[in-house]
Amino acid sequence: MPGSTRSYEMAKRLVKMGHEVTIITSQTNAGKEGATIKTNEDGICVYWLAVPYSNSMSYNRRIMAFIKFAYESYKTAITIPADLIFASSTPLTIALPGVYAARKLKVPFVFEVRDLWPDLPIAVGAIRNGVLKKLAYRLEKFAYVNSDAIVALSDGMKKGIMSTGYPGNKISVIPNASDLERFDPLKPRKRQLREQYGIPKDAIVILYAGTFGVINGVEYLMKLAAEFINDKRIFFLTVGGGQQFEFVKNVAVTNGTLGRNVLMFEKVSKIEVSAFFECAEMAISTVIPLPELEANCANKFFDALAAGCCMVINHKGWQAELLESSGAGFSLSFDITTAKKELQEWLNEPRKIFQAGKIARDIAEKMFDRNILAQQLEAELIKVYEQKKDKLNQHHIHL
Repeated sequence: MPGSTRSYEMAKRLVKMGHEVTIITSQTNAGKEGATIKTNEDGICVYWLAVPYSNSMSYNRRIMAFIKFAYESYKTAITIPADLIFASSTPLTIALPGVYAARKLKVPFVFEVRDLWPDLPIAVGAIRNGVLKKLAYRLEKFAYVNSDAIVALSDGMKKGIMSTGYPGNKISVIPNASDLERFDPLKPRKRQLREQYGIPKDAIVILYAGTFGVINGVEYLMKLAAEFINDKRIFFLTVGGGQQFEFVKNVAVTNGTLGRNVLMFEKVSKIEVSAFFECAEMAISTVIPLPELEANCANKFFDALAAGCCMVINHKGWQAELLESSGAGFSLSFDITTAKKELQEWLNEPRKIFQAGKIARDIAEKMFDRNILAQQLEAELIKVYEQKKDKLNQHHIHL
């Protein structure tokens, strides 16, 4: 289930609540071309479509993969009895099989918006052709108009959806979540793990754990690390891969930080990611400087909170406001020289860093516990199902 941690974790909890859940997803090694594999994952019926996809693909190849997946998933969806269809985007093309399968099966359709498309790909220059831009905005309108309800991951995304004319009372905000059971905020294995990975035992470790895509702008972290190359108080650690991994690695090689105050691990398991969080006092989430990214809801943010890390970001928006108001972390300037001074201020007060980590865990427990957010999602889906059923009954009475 590539990139679908949220979908899997929410589905798993819906199953525990007594619902039957089927997921249609993709897997690059699902068998011969065109073959579909059906498995059971923690009580979830999963159809694995043979549609290759990875973050390292070119944009054109990804578009073709999206289109193929939309077609194949529609063909599969209409063969599965369902009371409701839920499609989670990005990409926007996922709305096509969702809408048409819901029509075919005569069931309600709920659309989840995890990023504001097409605003984001247009902002980064991935969609430049005027005709394609118009088509993309038409697809956005189509997805929203044909949704019985929409789930947005942040208030900023909700505002973006409402700006298209979609009614706010049909949009619920259910952010990404913290899986509290995955992380021990006391970090009992910190010293042992640091020895294992070759991380200085007394340094404050700042961790980036996530995708190396264009919009993530992880080269920012390597440039920041260069400013602290002779500062033994801090060490930089990255975990994850993607299209820009080699580029970012080359930045670290060129400025001399890799192997000195930077370590990079490209391919690690989910369990290992949790271990790396135990090594870290701080965690960082970076993006390139685009206003369209301020509403983002990256998984790494919620993992860091659950792990009890002081959270650092390099952008404004709802996350920056939450960190500032709560004391769970802080935001850095995009300007590296300014960011260096801002980070130094925190390094001068290590107690403040540890206190921020405690606050972060408390926020994760009170605001972003996945079990609680899954209950909110269940309530929203049931509400939509009941409303649709009532409308159908009224329709039959009028006939």
